[in-house]
Amino acid sequence: MLKPIVSRSSLAIWRLARVSSIRKTGVRLSSLHTTPTIQREGREDFALTDRVAIVTGGNRGLGLEAALALSTAGSRAVYCLDLPEKPGEDWNAARELIGRLGNAGRLEYMSADVRDQKRLLKTVEDIATKEGRMDICVAAAGITGVPRHCLEYTAEELAEVCHVCIRYQK
Repeated sequence: MLKPIVSRSSLAIWRLARVSSIRKTGVRLSSLHTTPTIQREGREDFALTDRVAIVTGGNRGLGLEAALALSTAGSRAVYCLDLPEKPGEDWNAARELIGRLGNAGRLEYMSADVRDQKRLLKTVEDIATKEGRMDICVAAAGITGVPRHCLEYTAEELAEVCHVCIRYQK
């Protein structure tokens, strides 16, 4: 019988992820509106001390979850890049939570469109220059539109979804 291999870092990430609950519009970070409950023990092998990260799609959902995980793992700064000019309610609550933790890195928000590669590269260069380094990039940006079965997408809609995801590989 095969036994699953579970590292301390995956348990730490699981502990962080379990504070979230799903709602109709995506991931709702329930812990953001209550007392901080994120635990740091068991993360010695997942320390990101003094690292600088970028998370595309970091305004909400899985991107914001990744940004929280990176921040609580010791990153100095996590830059959340997303389309809206201003961050949403969940992002603001996440930033407040990180501030209350005291030993987590800071969250920064910047508006960016991953489909505009030249502007995106300039944004990343500006961040790297400001911080003196760039260590991590999480590509979590995506588009879905109105929720529906994947077979109901037109060829043009599916091409736009893929364009956002594939853009990082060029």
